[in-house]
Amino acid sequence: MGNIHGHSFRITTFGESHGPALGVIIDGCPPRVPFDAAFLRSELDRRRPGQSALTTQRKEADAPEILSGISHDELTADIGTLLKTIQRKTPTSKILLLGILPRGASIKDEINALIRQTNTKIATLADQKQVFYLDVGEKLVEPDGTISREVMPDKLHVAGPGYTRWLEAMGPTLDLLLNEHP
Repeated sequence: MGNIHGHSFRITTFGESHGPALGVIIDGCPPRVPFDAAFLRSELDRRRPGQSALTTQRKEADAPEILSGISHDELTADIGTLLKTIQRKTPTSKILLLGILPRGASIKDEINALIRQTNTKIATLADQKQVFYLDVGEKLVEPDGTISREVMPDKLHVAGPGYTRWLEAMGPTLDLLLNEHP
């Protein structure tokens, strides 16, 4: 059972009491709004069961888990962990990391500055021996810095000509990686 509150800044809840999880999705939150997980924990502790005769005596952990909306450093660390797992399982594999694609109406949109910062961090994971990095984002942007509706109709998801540009941008790198001899 869930509820939705708000229009521009929307909070959606889901799950059920005493079920495996309750959750909340926050949409419309501008970038770089600080989030304090310790504060959330302290607020949840205030309503923790069993603190008085007036509250339920059930034992529930109320352990928050943040599933998205993480920082550049956290994302890079997570990708690094994934890379180590892949390398451990398939030590001779070559891995091509792709940068996060731009979004919005223009490369000048605020979100794209954050994407460029994150891509800079992700690129540091490439060792140019087994792990390689490629940012194809600039190929999806028009010369004037806009992102056309033909490439990204909803300003987020690539379509038609965007996929063609993406493949053309990856082609030389894929040819090089696939034709190298170990």
